[in-house]
Amino acid sequence: MDQDEVNRLKALLSTPKKIVIVPHKNPDGDAMGSTLALYQYLKKTGHNATVIAPNDYPQFLKWLPFEEKVVKFDQQNSLAVQLIEKAELIFTLDFNHLSRTGDMEKA
Repeated sequence: MDQDEVNRLKALLSTPKKIVIVPHKNPDGDAMGSTLALYQYLKKTGHNATVIAPNDYPQFLKWLPFEEKVVKFDQQNSLAVQLIEKAELIFTLDFNHLSRTGDMEKA
């Protein structure tokens, strides 16, 4: 990111927003760690943030703070689609193409 992009992001985040954060399908530790860290930051700064994972993740990641708040697209499809449609901003973390989100790509 260059400085102009950083400034635009700061401006976007200067007022509370409805935000969705998405890791890749079959999320691993770095995907879940980064999405939940961003979730915590956004919540602390007044945003209405939600993590929507394309599917469930391994049991050994269930200790992560706030993992119980994660919406799983394949299990809670209607809720996930509603949250995506209402989002003012969507962060995608730890992947380089929407196809890495599986069926979420269509939402």
